[in-house]
Amino acid sequence: MAQTITLKSGESTDFDIYEDNPFLIFPWFQKLAIEHVGRDNILDISRGDPGYGFSPSKRPRRFYSYLVFLDSQINNQERRLVDRKPEEVGEVLMFIAQVTDESYSVDLASELKKDWEEYLFLYKKIAQEQGLPATDWDILMHTFGYSNCSGGNYHNPWGESHTRAVLAYWHTKVLGVPVDYNDLMVTHGASHGIGAVYEGLGEEGVGYLKKGDSVVLFSPCYFPYVNLNQSRGIETVMIRIDPFTGEINQSDMDKAMEREIKMIVVVDPNNPTGHSLHGDLLDQVAALAEKTNALIVSDEVYQSFLSGKKSLVVHPVAAKRTIRIDSLSKIERSTGLRFGDLYITKEGERYISESILGDLLRKNDTIRTLLYRAKSPGGGQIGAFQHTTTMPGPSQFMGISHLLLGDQERMEYVTTLRKNMEVFHETLGVPYNGNIYYSLFDLKDVPGWNKDALSAEKAFIELAKLGVVLIPANLFFFVQDRAEARRQYIARVSLANLSTEKCKKAAEIIRGWVVS
Repeated sequence: MAQTITLKSGESTDFDIYEDNPFLIFPWFQKLAIEHVGRDNILDISRGDPGYGFSPSKRPRRFYSYLVFLDSQINNQERRLVDRKPEEVGEVLMFIAQVTDESYSVDLASELKKDWEEYLFLYKKIAQEQGLPATDWDILMHTFGYSNCSGGNYHNPWGESHTRAVLAYWHTKVLGVPVDYNDLMVTHGASHGIGAVYEGLGEEGVGYLKKGDSVVLFSPCYFPYVNLNQSRGIETVMIRIDPFTGEINQSDMDKAMEREIKMIVVVDPNNPTGHSLHGDLLDQVAALAEKTNALIVSDEVYQSFLSGKKSLVVHPVAAKRTIRIDSLSKIERSTGLRFGDLYITKEGERYISESILGDLLRKNDTIRTLLYRAKSPGGGQIGAFQHTTTMPGPSQFMGISHLLLGDQERMEYVTTLRKNMEVFHETLGVPYNGNIYYSLFDLKDVPGWNKDALSAEKAFIELAKLGVVLIPANLFFFVQDRAEARRQYIARVSLANLSTEKCKKAAEIIRGWVVS
């Protein structure tokens, strides 16, 4: 039942749980909450960007600001690093120590110099392991040459080699297998990678995905994927996931096995459920792809929250046909960083190019070169402005600072997030099944529910007036899924935005409202 949201300013919008994009509705709930409880009292668990509730890690940000400061000292109107010679490296390193001592307090200067030494040590080690130039001079040039860390020049559209080396170091830790920097390509976050895949493979690209083709998606699913398929006339083959346990609907999987599938899109761990695929479920996805020689796109933005989580890109059957999409934005609490990547193994590049895309590609093209063009303005086969389509220098070096110096704070953040998940579910009175970051819960499943006469729209609005901002999850589910089960009272919550105490308070308010 459509409901009108009216603010004190006179602004208003109509809200229909079955029609309106949830990402366009929750900002109205935020405004409503501000009007009723004040900005300081909002308990916003609608947003997926953790930086909204937590500041990014302190040490990496402080170090990045130090890099920018050093850049201003090393590169200026008097002299630039690129005008020096490698044999002057000792002089440059002495200058860094001197200017640090002159510009910072004694204690802070000591800490920054230690951070610099750790940065230099780790960076040289990583570069050497990846077969890249790995002297002090090489790292100085990568960091400060042409003011790289401050965005002083156009960067390599694939991502600077040494930047990708750090990414490879990170992915090696997450995936548990060696990753080659040559197999990575940077993007402006995961969404940029998703768009590149659809543009490169779609009719504006090589025409692998055409109107009427079948693509597997799991329901519920990150809402933009649903829109991508619908807008292109692609048939979505739905495999349902239990929103509260993460279990796959086996009947849906069996039916999909009988279909001709062009692509399987997996968000793992899942957004919006927070659950991940394990063991035999990954095997079933791999078997489905193998049966119809389908491409796999594995969106793994949340994998780094789960130590030891297995990925389809290293699965013995699925690896040869998998494009992996990732981003640092969630694990580093920096969604505005826009630091993502596409990863395709060498085996995957050969197999996808030769045995899946085949004659659709231009001569000497591969899936990687196709996506390289597709991620640039113009997209598809055009690749206009591809020389400028990279990750800005400030994003690269902020990301590198997080990856090299952020381990301790990252570990503390993941520990807090896990505690948030446990406390929220326990306080709300609904089962917690080990999911991470996101969770779905049905308002009607909260103990004491007595508001059957209330429309779903009205329920979300009333909670916003109490200061608790939720995102309606109805449209994360596909039409058939919604037709067979009640989904309109289900909310998606992101528990990466609030302290444990505030997550508990949000659950208390929801539970109190349910029985009021």
